[in-house]
Amino acid sequence: MTFPFPTFSKFAAAEFSRTKLVTADETWAVPDDNSGKIRIKAWGAGGGGATNGTYNSSGGGGGFAQGDVTVASGASIVLKIGAAGVDGSNGGTGGGLTGAFLGSVTQGNALIVAGSGGGGAYADANSDGGAGGGTSGVAGGQLGGGSGAGGTQSAGGAALATSSGTGGYAGGGGAGYWGGYGGASVPGSYYGAGGGGSGYVSGENTTNTAGSGTSVANSGDADYAAGKGNEEQPGYIVIYY
Repeated sequence: MTFPFPTFSKFAAAEFSRTKLVTADETWAVPDDNSGKIRIKAWGAGGGGATNGTYNSSGGGGGFAQGDVTVASGASIVLKIGAAGVDGSNGGTGGGLTGAFLGSVTQGNALIVAGSGGGGAYADANSDGGAGGGTSGVAGGQLGGGSGAGGTQSAGGAALATSSGTGGYAGGGGAGYWGGYGGASVPGSYYGAGGGGSGYVSGENTTNTAGSGTSVANSGDADYAAGKGNEEQPGYIVIYY
């Protein structure tokens, strides 16, 4: 007696048998042999500081976000790598948007977003940008008032973008699921630094952590690339599939 052997048109790869490193924006198609889940690790970008020489400040570090999400084979995943915040003599800009999105870059399509750090203000040592990441980004520092608040899960400077940017010695907000507010500037009164953007996670095995000061979150991770997400450094993404 013989037994028929089943036939397969495709052989599924073992779950998380491959790794993809992402250092620039791209759109990635989930392979046909994918097991159905991908693991995304993302580090947000760091903000820039003020470098006038009289009053210097630092930008905030980026956050870390991770999740195992279910995706269909062939699905289009838009990967965004946040640009580093830029130093400026009158205040720094916040870090750009880092995250993974299903099909297009909208909040409703977000799979993972790592909050980015805010920009520092041209003021004093207490006017550093707030770190990004976590359910709420960290508020920026200030001279007398006017710092930018961090983005949250429901409000912030602007969805998926930095807020008002720099101007008149203030720091710009960091990007995130909701961006941080840019600092306010009232000459002779206060110059505020920008707040960090919030992170967002979905799926299973999730982590959503804010950076600390000028340093990115979770820099001890085995997949972390040295320097990414710290002050004045871009974001970074690793995908297991």
